Amino acid sequence: MNNNELTAIIKLLDDPDKTVFKIIENKLMGEGCSVVPKLEQEWMNPERNELFRTRVEDIIHKIQKDDLISNLSNWKDDDNNLLKGAWIVSKYGFPDISFNALSDVFESISYTSYFSLDKNYSPLEQIKILNYLIFNKLKFNPCSNRDFLNPNNSFISHTFEHREGNIVSLAIVYILFANRWNIPIYGINLPKNFIVAYVSQINNKVLFYINPFNRGAILNEKEIDFFLKQQNINSQSQFYNPCSNSITIQRLLYSLKNSYIHNKMANKVEDINSMLKVFKKGLSEKIEWE
Repeated sequence: MNNNELTAIIKLLDDPDKTVFKIIENKLMGEGCSVVPKLEQEWMNPERNELFRTRVEDIIHKIQKDDLISNLSNWKDDDNNLLKGAWIVSKYGFPDISFNALSDVFESISYTSYFSLDKNYSPLEQIKILNYLIFNKLKFNPCSNRDFLNPNNSFISHTFEHREGNIVSLAIVYILFANRWNIPIYGINLPKNFIVAYVSQINNKVLFYINPFNRGAILNEKEIDFFLKQQNINSQSQFYNPCSNSITIQRLLYSLKNSYIHNKMANKVEDINSMLKVFKKGLSEKIEWE
């Protein structure tokens, strides 16, 4: 569709005939994200009425949501890149951010604290250095209790910018920097929490656990047992073993969903549910993930 055709079609969005509007909406939806800049431009036209603006807003939202679901579906089939998965979730709150821009931010932050680990450092020594870099030098912090249910805390772009995150986003930051510096850290899918583990490169066994939301505090298996008992949750192997990036991103989406539930944003909760449906073998709804 050329620019003149697009302009002509968009002008019909204020047609009171719902049948006409549905035809126009379907045409625009079929064009995908390429029409969003033009729709935004026309939305700003002072001559447009309220009906026109409302319809434009709705179409842009639908196009962007469909694009997110498509990106997430493509990503889950090859979930090696955790940063990319977190970026897709971030685009729900910040649609204009590109992956290259986010990746550049991450590289810039990690470059300022680049270091090379001595091969003789023990795992605990490595984590001590990693904690210093993330929490002292780079100044990443857990979000405050007052701000805990702010949806922005689930967006990695916001976490990078403000150096503050919730349980899941901060764990993702921890994993990303650990992997950037060749430290074998993996996510642990713990209900009502999300922690990480140091995994031996010799036998692939968990050596110990780490809580990024508590500034990198070291935990052992007995402390995980105690936590689950406190929460009246039956122990399962998945709560002790490394999880996939796909599971990590699902937990990030659950965190975002919980924020929207708390803030009574029903439409956004519905959007996140649509994104979670992408994961056909998703997390069990019987378990309270947040």
